[in-house]
Amino acid sequence: MSQYPELIAQFSTGNQTRIKQGLIAKAPLEGWHYGSKEIVKEFHIYHSVAIECGGEIYDIDN
Repeated sequence: MSQYPELIAQFSTGNQTRIKQGLIAKAPLEGWHYGSKEIVKEFHIYHSVAIECGGEIYDIDN
């Protein structure tokens, strides 16, 4: 992903550094959900065409 400027630019500077080092990006604090037994840190990925409407899952253009 770090080889694609249009993708890497969507991440914070800290996450860009992590990705270039081969690490995963960290979700911002507002993306964290605190459950009774765990903390879930997640990113939301939105597709141009919803998966249930026939959109591709792993297509970079979707």
